[in-house]
Amino acid sequence: MFLLPPNYTQVLHERFAMNRDKSNEDLFQDIKDDLEWIEIKYGQILLFNQNLPHGNRANNENETRWSMNCRFKSVFSPYGDKKIGEFFEPVTLRPASRIGMQYHFPGG
Repeated sequence: MFLLPPNYTQVLHERFAMNRDKSNEDLFQDIKDDLEWIEIKYGQILLFNQNLPHGNRANNENETRWSMNCRFKSVFSPYGDKKIGEFFEPVTLRPASRIGMQYHFPGG
């Protein structure tokens, strides 16, 4: 797995509009020299800020790699396109969220 360190992330964000027509592979080639590759050994975990550009490459090894992606997000944030095996499950519903869920738009 790789992470793009914060100082390089800022540069990437500043050039974001210039990269909008590039493929993932084109973008990877542009930043590959600045990436930090992280080795996560068996039994270890990695906890990081998902706002940092991150990813991986195709696994061409003879061994399978497994990962678990656990994210925390607002009950009211968009869920987007869900694919097989992807879901969100509420962990804790705060009182403010319960009040918000009871809101009815005017005229509705």
